[in-house]
Amino acid sequence: MSDKKNILIVPSFLADTYSNIEDIYVRMSKDLRGEFRFIWLVRDPLSSKERYKNEENRGKILKTRYVENLENIGIKVIEREISRFNFFKNFSIFKKIFKNYSIDAVYTHFDFEKYYACFFGKLFRKKVFFNEHMYYGSNKPILLKTLRTSFVNNFTDVVIAVSGFVGMSFKPSKTKILYNAIEIPDEDKRDKKELKKLLNVPEDSKVVLMVAAFRPIKRHDVALEIAKKIIEKEENVTFVFTGGGETLEGYLKAKKEIQEKERIIFTGHVNNIEDYYHIADVSILTSEFEPFGYAVIESMARKVPVIAFLGTGGPAEIISDKIDGYLVPKNDINFFSERLALLLREDTLRDLMGQRARESVIKRFTYETWLKNISNIFHEELDN
Repeated sequence: MSDKKNILIVPSFLADTYSNIEDIYVRMSKDLRGEFRFIWLVRDPLSSKERYKNEENRGKILKTRYVENLENIGIKVIEREISRFNFFKNFSIFKKIFKNYSIDAVYTHFDFEKYYACFFGKLFRKKVFFNEHMYYGSNKPILLKTLRTSFVNNFTDVVIAVSGFVGMSFKPSKTKILYNAIEIPDEDKRDKKELKKLLNVPEDSKVVLMVAAFRPIKRHDVALEIAKKIIEKEENVTFVFTGGGETLEGYLKAKKEIQEKERIIFTGHVNNIEDYYHIADVSILTSEFEPFGYAVIESMARKVPVIAFLGTGGPAEIISDKIDGYLVPKNDINFFSERLALLLREDTLRDLMGQRARESVIKRFTYETWLKNISNIFHEELDN
């Protein structure tokens, strides 16, 4: 009889996306199956309860990409529809799965299913891992935050937080920090001037890039203030903002009133983000808070140093100030602009920081490092 521990993954991933996070958990299920047995509990993509990033995809997807990939590598996938309100239906689903698959632990990710998975996991004396990706900041009602934090502290065994900033909301004795990971790209040898021409970016300009969805929390208004300060003093600098979102339309309208509008580019959502990283000289991030900061490590991995604000979360745990990027006191726009101007002027400094940035990501944020760390967490909790 196998002594492998059986871990039930309850992800609640979106049906129509296959991002880095889906990919690393699929790969984990393959690469650690010599140590653990993973069973995934997922929604039917045709269910009315399934979540989509783009609603126009609803009804068009018969099998999600991550489920297809799991099945291709021989991982057991169970399709069930967890009810938002029918407690007894959910009790029956989890009870049967726990019994039929001899589940030892539950690992949760997103949406309301994670709370049921935690509750029933504890009820049936399973080890419960709660992966926290989000930070519930000042924009959330205090009562909601308090209730949620209390639930997580009482109905989980381990909180796996994507940064110390995220993890500080929970009991330290239960919290493990597991930084996200990316695939390290090969160094891009394409001609930057030719690529700029294809992207309608002035060929001889330095490029400042911000990769962020257009939401209030990302504070593109702050980024634009910084852009105006730089453009007033520096020649041949273009700011490129990639991403779509709820506030983008307002910025597109406002751009008509910006005198320097030809040096500020809003691309909207793009599928060729690699091209923009390659032409970038510096990346910036002006978020009010950032649970982790994928755009930070993606930039750094491509030798693009990043400037971000202190006190906003994940970036301060990734960037080493004055070594591979800059961290600026929160909301100090003038100092942020000074740091950015310095990097734009000093090619040698910028190249040195970029090289160090890539080395840091290779050392700390690879899939191999992530896999070793999550394996250690599982063994620490399940071998006892």
